[in-house]
Amino acid sequence: MMTVATYLNLRSEYEEIVRDFNVPDEIKNGLEESFIWFYKYGYRSNSLRNNFSRAKDICKILLGELNGKETTKRKSVGTS
Repeated sequence: MMTVATYLNLRSEYEEIVRDFNVPDEIKNGLEESFIWFYKYGYRSNSLRNNFSRAKDICKILLGELNGKETTKRKSVGTS
């Protein structure tokens, strides 16, 4: 299970990455619906942008956490 601090750090990283992406404004907020939309449709006009893959990976990690499944190995976030 992910700590609250890790979840919030990943969510903040996601919001920072997609801030300048071509997505609806409501998708830029780190909510479950946002992660679902971005994971399914975020590739549209964003797939060649820097950090697109990272944003998609974050969505996968957080959606797995929200659904009670670990979908991928998490990378270390923040300082030790």
